[in-house]
Amino acid sequence: MAAPQHLATANFEKEIKRNPHGDFKQVEASRPAWDADASLRFTQTVKPSWTFGEGGNGSDAGAQANKKHLAIDPYGEGRPAGFNYKLLISAVIPRPIAFLSTRSADGVSTNLAPFSYFQMISHDPPLFVIGFVGALEPGPGKDSLRNLAETGECVINIISEGYLEAANSASINAPYGVSEWDVSGLTPLYDCETVQTARVGEAVFSIEGRLESLREFESRATPGKKSSTMAVIEGTRFWAREDAINEDKNIIDPNVARTAAANLNREAQRGQLTRPPSPPLTPLAGADPNKKTRPKTPPTASPTASSCLVNHSIKAVAKPKDKADKAPSFGKLDISKLRVHFKHNPRVVPFPLWPQLLQKPRSLGYPQYQNMTSQVTIIGTPTADTPGASLSVQFGPKRYFFGRLAEGTQRLMNQRKSPLTKLEHIFLTGAVDSDTTGGMMGMILSIADVIAASNFDSKKAKAPTFLNLHGGKNLMHTMATSRHFILRKGLPIKVHETRTDPRSQDPTSSAHDFEDENFLIWNVPLTIAKKSKKRKLSQSSDTGGSEEFAETEPPRDVAAEEAAALQQEKDQLAREAIVNGMFNSDWALDALHECKLFDVKLPATIFVRDDKGHIQPYAGPLPSRDSPCPNKTVLVRKPWPATQFPVPPRTYPSTTSMCYIVKSHPRRGKFDTVTPDMVVGPSVDGSGFAIIDLGQREWLVETLLSRPEFANAEIMRGIDAIYWILHPSLTEHRGLAAFMEQHSSIKHIVLGHGISSNRVAFESPGAQIVRMNRIDPERFPISVYSNDEAQLPPSMSPFAEVGRPGAMLHLVPNVRFTDDNAVPYMDRQAPLDDMEPTVLSLADAARETISDPAFKQKVEEEEQDIPNRDTEIIPLGTGSAMPSKYRNVSATLIRIPGYGSYLLDAGEGTLGQLRRMYGFDGADDVLRGLRAIYISHLHADHHLGTASVMARRWKLVEHTTKNADKSQDLTIIATRKYLQWLQEYQDVEILGRYNEFSMDFSSYNHKTATYLSRRELEQRLNLPRIDACLVSHCQSAMAVAFTWPSSGLRIAYSGDCRPSAQFAQMARGAHLLIHECTFDDELLGDAKAKKHSTLSEALEVGRQMGARRIMLTHFSQRYPKLPNMPEVGRGPLAVADKEEGEGEGEGEGDVAEGEAEEADVEMEGDDNQGGKGGVVVAVADPLAPVAQDGENTPKDRTITLFAFDLMRVKLGDFKMAEAFLPALRQLFPDEEEAVRREEALEAKRLEGAKEVSKEASAKQ
Repeated sequence: MAAPQHLATANFEKEIKRNPHGDFKQVEASRPAWDADASLRFTQTVKPSWTFGEGGNGSDAGAQANKKHLAIDPYGEGRPAGFNYKLLISAVIPRPIAFLSTRSADGVSTNLAPFSYFQMISHDPPLFVIGFVGALEPGPGKDSLRNLAETGECVINIISEGYLEAANSASINAPYGVSEWDVSGLTPLYDCETVQTARVGEAVFSIEGRLESLREFESRATPGKKSSTMAVIEGTRFWAREDAINEDKNIIDPNVARTAAANLNREAQRGQLTRPPSPPLTPLAGADPNKKTRPKTPPTASPTASSCLVNHSIKAVAKPKDKADKAPSFGKLDISKLRVHFKHNPRVVPFPLWPQLLQKPRSLGYPQYQNMTSQVTIIGTPTADTPGASLSVQFGPKRYFFGRLAEGTQRLMNQRKSPLTKLEHIFLTGAVDSDTTGGMMGMILSIADVIAASNFDSKKAKAPTFLNLHGGKNLMHTMATSRHFILRKGLPIKVHETRTDPRSQDPTSSAHDFEDENFLIWNVPLTIAKKSKKRKLSQSSDTGGSEEFAETEPPRDVAAEEAAALQQEKDQLAREAIVNGMFNSDWALDALHECKLFDVKLPATIFVRDDKGHIQPYAGPLPSRDSPCPNKTVLVRKPWPATQFPVPPRTYPSTTSMCYIVKSHPRRGKFDTVTPDMVVGPSVDGSGFAIIDLGQREWLVETLLSRPEFANAEIMRGIDAIYWILHPSLTEHRGLAAFMEQHSSIKHIVLGHGISSNRVAFESPGAQIVRMNRIDPERFPISVYSNDEAQLPPSMSPFAEVGRPGAMLHLVPNVRFTDDNAVPYMDRQAPLDDMEPTVLSLADAARETISDPAFKQKVEEEEQDIPNRDTEIIPLGTGSAMPSKYRNVSATLIRIPGYGSYLLDAGEGTLGQLRRMYGFDGADDVLRGLRAIYISHLHADHHLGTASVMARRWKLVEHTTKNADKSQDLTIIATRKYLQWLQEYQDVEILGRYNEFSMDFSSYNHKTATYLSRRELEQRLNLPRIDACLVSHCQSAMAVAFTWPSSGLRIAYSGDCRPSAQFAQMARGAHLLIHECTFDDELLGDAKAKKHSTLSEALEVGRQMGARRIMLTHFSQRYPKLPNMPEVGRGPLAVADKEEGEGEGEGEGDVAEGEAEEADVEMEGDDNQGGKGGVVVAVADPLAPVAQDGENTPKDRTITLFAFDLMRVKLGDFKMAEAFLPALRQLFPDEEEAVRREEALEAKRLEGAKEVSKEASAKQ
């Protein structure tokens, strides 16, 4: 049987005699010292005057050509194959070296090794070739080759002189399972975006790579034997050190990179290192050659067993376990029983013993990822549009989230370039409500899309198998309520809900509540302390007649408590079944099942089989209560499984606030080096942090101070930081200050609304607003923000500090705090510095045009017939599907003086956008005047922000309207399914009193079950008429037109849809059309497939409608700034008049943008039964007829504007805003150039932050 690869390699090294020196260190000592200051020097060529046909460039060129050359047969008789290797590496120079990082398929073993056979072969696609000496076969082999073949991924690191010796040490011949990261001491960074392998932190340039192909080659010297393997690698990401690359990101500065090639060369200098020696190992007596195991206990430390003194010749003694005469097999060697002896006593070199380098199994208490780094990063601090404090924790390739997953969090992670692909655990702090889970549903959808994309594209990083959600009471209920609009079966979700105190039975217990390969976590629920009831005892003369009380325990009804506990368990199982149906089902959209026609529940798409057995749409009479239907077998799709469950069991809002203590596993000690008795030092305690969420709940402080975990020395040992989520009112609490003083050895970091600065959290759109404000300050006001942090009170400031986004706590390998990556505050001047003069000239010209009195007079004359010209339109979200850096998801605020404010859709982050636009107080004023929220359809990106808006509004008006009439109540205009979600969610969080206006074409007040009269509707909404029609997008999707009777103002809103002629007819004569514009015209196919509209289609709807003003919104996130604008009015464009599926609410084939090709589905018993398109007037009271062709002919042309987030434009200012369009187009002429400028600006900001950090450190 063949020897293990590391022994075969050792024999190969002996054969080729790589080191020609007897004592290399003695030879090296005689050479000049390395000149670190030498730089690359460019000179002329040998003969710059060389011309074509001249031949060699030297004076003896002819003589050189005539010198004798030797022909060498690589397979000549008696020539060892190793000679060819030595010849080639000495002749083909300079030659790059691939420093290859790989990992095993199970993630337990990592490898790092240099390879001489390496070169790039293509740039499009980026392809690289690496040659391995050895075959691709099962069993022992090249570690790197084995890992590459198993995982299909690697990182190629280019060696530079900064770590020559460490890179050379990784060429050691180690057994499989030994990591060269430990040998070299280099830093593994697990931040790669497309692979899960680590890159070398010291490398100036690294390449993430995916295996394109492998090819084996047969030996010529030994026919039939596979002797080498070639791997072709496709580069998927490049990593370049910031100070080494130019601004265009296309040239590496060689004087900074100082890369090394074969023989570790650098221009004008040549260094040389020999491969580190390794002992040829043989089994010891008692070793079982047929047993391959890892040590279950650490090897005994003794000078004999744990030292390794290396000479050129090392002898090992071995004896098979059984007295067999055959030679021992190295293929199944028990490495734990090896001992290395030395023949003589030469110099001592550090060389750790193999078993101690093997990564320990979990039974030892060590994590599997021994050589990884771990850090805690502050992702977000509470601001207007990112209300949740959040931490990102990275340990090797895995990521964890701790904190409040509030609205705007995933958008912030996008801004911070924190990928979702490796997020496996989300630990929610605080109570379960919109402050904590407002961004949870959107995050789940985004992660599901990432997983679907990674499954589709094998070159992307693999996403986690499960997403684990950890939180307090009502987390499962919150998930279950969303069953009607969270349609994802590709992301199994595990919900871990803490419903009881884990230390209620034994407060002294140190047992943790969660464990994986990286962390131990203790759940710390804080709830209101139960107060015992008191009984009056007597009158005491000693106390002046005051009453004296004694605490008594009320009698317990054990049977009732057990029955209640059993019912709660059953209720939780019912909720869990719903959640499993939402994410873990095997439901398929295209699966049809047979049933009788009279059993079909409408709405549904019905099919039949024709005479040939082909499936065709059914066109006969539908089942009806009023008339019989044929006894016919038909085919229908099964509804989404989660919708078949009944309403989740009732619950009530929870006040329990979840907190966590997090610690890494203990780590093995460092190697004691350069001594004959080299051993592993004692294990190192795990390091960690705690996160405590008190919010504004002062009553939780008492509970916190009494929690046993913080008095448990074993749990708190190694805790280096506590992150506090606090309201400013709690910073003066004496108990908290005393707690911090008691734990003064721990760093306390405070995050909280009113404490952390209301900084601009999204720097990219913030910079964009600054530039657009310079062009048109009326339409693009500067967002409300502040860079000022609150000062902690004197009682707390000695022990605590205010946290900043980007600040890091490093846990592994060494605990340290850094703020080098702290996000700098927005500089309002920086975005203006690179604005093109042409843009400014166009803006100045537009400003001059609109200030002309003649222009103003003309506008007044042409817009005399437009009512309520002071109506203000504020797009709060203009993107589709999911939030991006530049565009939030759908929401548009309409403010009509004298009539109140109205929200058209309310996607995630709506409340935050309001606060960023108006400030906290200004946003509260808007909410007080908010009369109605209209939800166009059930897609999550159109309504996930509704709950937080409603909850905040109720807190503002509760005391003023609680005992008053309902004239100021908020009205929710939506489908019945959405109104049902609100009712179920009210069990989790109080949303207040509101009116329901169901868009299943019956209008009623759910609270009183009485129909609204026209007078009541007029008082509540100032909106007596709602015209609505079903449109082609998803089930129950509608377009609407609102009409105010006293002025005649009409505003039409498309929601998401294909262009609809019915909508155009219904809203004829609208003064304002707000229409979706998801795709550019060249993506018409995408628009049809995903049931959206292109730009030209939206404009044509406006033309047919006769709309006076058009605002386009809901852009695909592929257009982050400004889509291409076609010329308007170049002839008729066809509008999809009754396209397939339009108005039927079927959702057939509907795929929302960015939703991973998951189609909408029929839901049993859904809305619009009996509705087959057409115009539906939701309120029966007749009003004046809609203007038809020829009536009220407009005096001016239609004006079209593109919507931007946080834009403000009045209905009467469209022509003024239009004047600035040329400047805006010039501002974003080229997307690639815009991105380049943004990245340059970001680099400038970071550089400024580093300088500030250095100055602060110097002052300290």
